[in-house]
Amino acid sequence: MNTLKKNLNKVLGAAILATTALGVTSAHADTGTGYLTSASPDPWVVKSNGQSYTQFKTMGFVSIKGKLQYDVGVAGGIKSWWAQPEVINGYGIASPVQGLAAYKLTQAYPFGSRPNTLNKTLNFSINQGVFENNAVGMCNWLANSLRNQGKSNAQIFSQDREVNFTASLDYGVDATGAGSGNPIWEYSAPINIKVKCAKWNGPQVPTAPGGFVANPTPKGPNKFKANTQDPTPPKGPSGFKATTQTPPPPSGPTTLKANTQTPPPPSGPNRLKATTNEPEKPKRAKR
Repeated sequence: MNTLKKNLNKVLGAAILATTALGVTSAHADTGTGYLTSASPDPWVVKSNGQSYTQFKTMGFVSIKGKLQYDVGVAGGIKSWWAQPEVINGYGIASPVQGLAAYKLTQAYPFGSRPNTLNKTLNFSINQGVFENNAVGMCNWLANSLRNQGKSNAQIFSQDREVNFTASLDYGVDATGAGSGNPIWEYSAPINIKVKCAKWNGPQVPTAPGGFVANPTPKGPNKFKANTQDPTPPKGPSGFKATTQTPPPPSGPTTLKANTQTPPPPSGPNRLKATTNEPEKPKRAKR
């Protein structure tokens, strides 16, 4: 009986020591969290042409905001930190957006000026081109899915549709102190960034049974129009005009006129007269 009591006391003592050690460890562990809060504008808009989705509506730079918090506890200091958004396609293939490392935020603190807590508001200003290919790809993936369900282009692009990115914060903190080797990070859920696949408002013409494509009227110098009428002859010095009429005779000094009448006999000294009488015999001189 006494042996049983001794063994039970050992078990209880070991449990108390383990619980105490765990409490001490937790009390000295660093703690932190990092998360995104919003994105603007809301939503990001992708334009269409009635057949497919083509490009972002001009936004310039988009903004993604977040928070980074850290606490070293009773001892230690924060040497540096970094953070950047991590964004993946929320529709279709979950491909990560490339190029976000160029927008990483970071800060280092010299010895003697190291804080023991961190509470940073983050604002990432990112060129829209970083996300454009992924956003357009998600919208077209959605359009293809709707075609596979039997919908025509007219039905697909007659209304706004929506896909989204899934975004979270990637971060790190370098600190000193007893609890810096095994910090406790609080989990935060990712946010959704809405992407509107905008409808097409232009004209559409049928191209095949059940299918439609955009048919905007061409504008500018490249616009052509068929004409079945005979062209108007050119004007100006080099212009020519066909005619079936006989041109009038020329006038002026060089005018020639045909005459079928017999001209009158000449008059004056040179006048000649035709005669049929025999000529007179010459007279002899008298002696």
